Amino acid sequence: MNRRVFVDADVHAAAQDSTWKICINSYRAALPVFKRPMLVIMLAITLARLMSGGIDTSFYPVYLDEVGFAAAIIGLLMTLANGGATVGSLVANSLANRIGLVWAMIWSIGVSAVAIALVPLFQNIWPIAGLSLIHGFALGISLPLLLIGISQNSEPHERGLILGLRSMFNKGGVMAAPLMMGFLVEGWGMLPGFLITGAVIVLVLLLIGLAASRIKAPLNNQ
Repeated sequence: MNRRVFVDADVHAAAQDSTWKICINSYRAALPVFKRPMLVIMLAITLARLMSGGIDTSFYPVYLDEVGFAAAIIGLLMTLANGGATVGSLVANSLANRIGLVWAMIWSIGVSAVAIALVPLFQNIWPIAGLSLIHGFALGISLPLLLIGISQNSEPHERGLILGLRSMFNKGGVMAAPLMMGFLVEGWGMLPGFLITGAVIVLVLLLIGLAASRIKAPLNNQ
């Protein structure tokens, strides 16, 4: 019996050691990705995209509740944004063919950020509904393009790693927007919080665009 306990303990310790080695090796394998400019661009776009989406899922419903919308109307407006995203994804390819993959992502995320940032300027349902629809539609354009960009700039054997990094940056964007907005809203109020966060996202996108324009990449990436 004691021998069985010792064996189980050894197996458990070996499994833990193996898990740590897998984690460490995975992070080591991810480091060279940051030496590849186009993949860094894709990850930065991911961060900006989810910052815009983070407004939608954090202080947007808080604002709607603050100005007196019923719970059913808040649910309807958030559904409208998600419905817009569904439709937006269908026009992504056409837009990328016209202005290029990276610029299509930058413009669509920029439009989505500006639209959601302008919501606190209004208290009537119709302009808020219109801005919510534009926000969702524009945000929906960027996702398929982002996946295309990752696919074009990575090898099949490393796509799991790249998508893992994308997921990490996704969570970073989702966390960054509510955290930043929390401090801004607490300090200056709801409207400045929305406007400043939207401006920060647009600034990030401009910097991404500047960086992308200096990278020698295939034409269809730009």
